[in-house]
Amino acid sequence: MMGSLDPTKEVVRFEEAFCGGSRAILGLAGLPPLLASWELLVRHGIAISGGAAVLAWLVSAGALAVGLPLLGVALMGFERTVTVDPREGTLSKHARGPFRLAWTRTQALTLVSEIGVEPEAWNDGLPTWCVVARFKDRAQPWRITRRADRDDALLVARDTASRLPVAY
Repeated sequence: MMGSLDPTKEVVRFEEAFCGGSRAILGLAGLPPLLASWELLVRHGIAISGGAAVLAWLVSAGALAVGLPLLGVALMGFERTVTVDPREGTLSKHARGPFRLAWTRTQALTLVSEIGVEPEAWNDGLPTWCVVARFKDRAQPWRITRRADRDDALLVARDTASRLPVAY
């Protein structure tokens, strides 16, 4: 049997954005592909004619197709917001990126089977802890937020789970 939603519970939002380190890495990764275009098309002293010019244009177009999006993401970054709304009975993920890219996914809170905490291991340092929503229909779990401390992640998971519909 389906539960009911408590209209007194408030909406909770978890926002994450690209940090400066990630942006710097993407920006640096976007620069080398641009050098191919510079060397093949802009730099003087290299004579390209006939069929070789077509190849130079294709290589340059490919390099620009790789380098410019990386630089765009580095400059503008991605933002991600997960919203738990007991009033509407929804769990939604909204992502915003460069060039006005945005997408939203929504699930009903009644489809959430559990809110749990999972470790996310890193090669260099201590693991972080992800608060994860699992669904009854066995859809892909959603990462709600990430915390450095396990106890903090458990508190967030308990608070988020308290906003789920009450099952009878």
